Amino acid sequence: MRLDGVTWKKAWALVVALAVTLALCVVPDARAQDDSDEQNAIDAAPLVAAKTVEFGAIQISRVLGNPDDSLRQWEFAAFDFDWKAPEGVIKGQKFTVRYPDGFHLYGNEIFQLKSKEGEIGGDCHVRADNQSVTCVFNDEFEGRLDVYGSLHTEVQAQKATSESYIDMTIDGVGYRVALPGAGGIVGVVDHAAGELHKQGWYNDDYTTSGWRVDIPGSLLVEAGGARVTVTDSLSGHPHRFDANQSPKITAHTVRQNGDRQEVDAQVGEQAVLGYKVSVDGKTATYEISPPNASGQWEPGLLYRVRYTTKTEDGKPAPKDVGTTNTVVINSGSKEFMDQETIKNWQSSRGTIHGVKKASYEVKKALADPEMAELIPANTMFTVKAHITTSDGKQRAEEIQVSLDGNTSGPTELPEGSIVELSEVNTPEIPGVTFGEPRFSADDGQNGADLELLEGDTKVRFTTVASRNIKVMLTNTIAGANAPFAVVKKASGIDDAAEHEFKFAYSCKVGDKVETGEVMAKGNGIPVLSDKEFPVGTECVVTEDVKAATKDGYRLITEPQSLKRTVKIGTKENVVQANFVNTYARMVGGLAITKEMSTDALAELMGDQEFSFEATWELHGTTEKRRFTLRAGDVFSDFPKLPLGTKVTVRELLPEDSPWETPIFKGNVGGAVEDHGDGSATITVLSQDAELLITVINNTGSGLGGFGWLSLLSVIPLLGTLTSPSAGSVDLAQKGAAPAGAPRSPGGPPPGMSQEASEQPKRSAVRSDRQLAQTGASVLGIVVIAVIVIAVGVYLIRNGRRK
Repeated sequence: MRLDGVTWKKAWALVVALAVTLALCVVPDARAQDDSDEQNAIDAAPLVAAKTVEFGAIQISRVLGNPDDSLRQWEFAAFDFDWKAPEGVIKGQKFTVRYPDGFHLYGNEIFQLKSKEGEIGGDCHVRADNQSVTCVFNDEFEGRLDVYGSLHTEVQAQKATSESYIDMTIDGVGYRVALPGAGGIVGVVDHAAGELHKQGWYNDDYTTSGWRVDIPGSLLVEAGGARVTVTDSLSGHPHRFDANQSPKITAHTVRQNGDRQEVDAQVGEQAVLGYKVSVDGKTATYEISPPNASGQWEPGLLYRVRYTTKTEDGKPAPKDVGTTNTVVINSGSKEFMDQETIKNWQSSRGTIHGVKKASYEVKKALADPEMAELIPANTMFTVKAHITTSDGKQRAEEIQVSLDGNTSGPTELPEGSIVELSEVNTPEIPGVTFGEPRFSADDGQNGADLELLEGDTKVRFTTVASRNIKVMLTNTIAGANAPFAVVKKASGIDDAAEHEFKFAYSCKVGDKVETGEVMAKGNGIPVLSDKEFPVGTECVVTEDVKAATKDGYRLITEPQSLKRTVKIGTKENVVQANFVNTYARMVGGLAITKEMSTDALAELMGDQEFSFEATWELHGTTEKRRFTLRAGDVFSDFPKLPLGTKVTVRELLPEDSPWETPIFKGNVGGAVEDHGDGSATITVLSQDAELLITVINNTGSGLGGFGWLSLLSVIPLLGTLTSPSAGSVDLAQKGAAPAGAPRSPGGPPPGMSQEASEQPKRSAVRSDRQLAQTGASVLGIVVIAVIVIAVGVYLIRNGRRK
């Protein structure tokens, strides 16, 4: 059957429509094909470095003591770990370390990631608020290979734990870290040391420091309930006491726990007495008295004194610079001393290192490392490089290298470049002469890669890709002979600056030891040694303690060993041995007693009181005591006075006093100067001397004084003059009657015969012997009357004075 034209056209249109439909369903979308090609191209392209930082094992150790021992509560622990950036670093890249719970960063600080050459690769920020350290890289090490470094942070362990591991994070990744020793952090129990103990610490601001003095009651028992004098002095990094912040003293019970005593309950608290701070703020004196209820120092209690000081400039204390607090306590006749040094222990540091591509690196050192002290800081050495590149081109460049530092070539070199190094223009340092340079392979460098030339004074090598050729450059050094200087500073006594101190020294020169002496005043002016020694010689300088000792003062020395070791430098930079002496006045006491010139006078006038006045100078103020004494009394109620204090004692007698000027005597020779006017000057000696001053009184002569008392000795003799029977026969020989015999009216007195009683009637004539007896009797009566009148006059005058 044959189709007509119209039908064929309709059929053809249908076929085309079906073909288009099938094409749309089968043929892939062209856009989808293009995206797939682009992704394949990205996959095939080199990947960009991720710039990650990897961290090594974290080590924890003790900062003080054996680093491998277990940590104790409140000690500082060092956290150390290495890091590396295999793909290098870029500006702004950072990592953050967060320290574990129980470890405390005190304050904010910023430290740098620094290379040995002094290049700064970034800053690290310590944050006390969230206990973290964040290090941020700058662009200094961008483009370098093999970038690595280390981080060191010292953190206080504040919580005790029995766990052997602690958890911390770096960049959000957790790390489990072992604690040192047997593991854990040993807790500290508040215990009594059993002796005078000073303790100090810095607060979080490292500006204010707290101090505590623990005093066992057994040290104070000798004082009974009396006040005890305490002296605190500061040295080292300048601190000041606050005159407006008086210390407090507390009392605590103590319980025995095994072999140690632990502090228990507080049983008393009060402020100290007489708190005084010196003008420079470095010395505080005060008195303490028992704060417990008994009012007595008790041996079973522990007493604590607490107070604070601040840095003199009000700024945080610098790292690793100590401040020492010395406390001296005078209890009765004994003196106790202890001291404590505190520092800003928090310390952090970081390092960084990176290799410049296809270059070289020079390290500078001295053949004798101990001679490095002669080289001033920031001294640079010049090294010249002659370079022939792999394409035959030549050029030269110079680098500056610091002592014990590393410096790399300033530009990248094609692999296979030939470099020849030589040292030029060694620095000019007065008193120092450099020997010829010597090149060698540095640590980690294969010596076979180097060609040493002209007696090792030059070196030649061929560069390689992706690492530096490392060479070591050393020099010998020599210097002219030079002296050393002794610098002496002294304070605490009036003539400290002018007082001469004696020092002995010994210096080892080769196989010999040379000795000598140096005399230096305490004014801080350097005094050169009398001899000169080769540069680098070690000398030991020792202060003569006898020449430094002053009577009446306690000597505090820095250094405590009285020795300094110095190494001889150049004449232009003379090394100094520094010594500091501080003198603290010691204290003593005295007592005064009263005596009469004779025992008879003491017995008769034992109840009379004598008035005295004592005056002395203390801290620029005149102080006075008034007191009274009877014969045999002793007055000792004087405060503890600095040794050598002059005390003037005067006896206060009325103008019309019958007493003669008193005599002052002491039981220690030279301690008393009697002025002969009723006063004396007494020099205070050590408490051990038991100085006793005796004031002796005597009466004046004549009736106005007490000279009449001497007449008492003749009263028995006068009695013989007044007796009517003097020189006669004893009445008993006349037949005296018994004492109780009755007598008849008108009869003779008892013991007398009738004849004797009637004898006057028989005759009125007396014999010469009788007349002499009568005259003597009258004279005796007159003398007795005169003595009685004199006594009466004295008693009336004395009564009026009272």
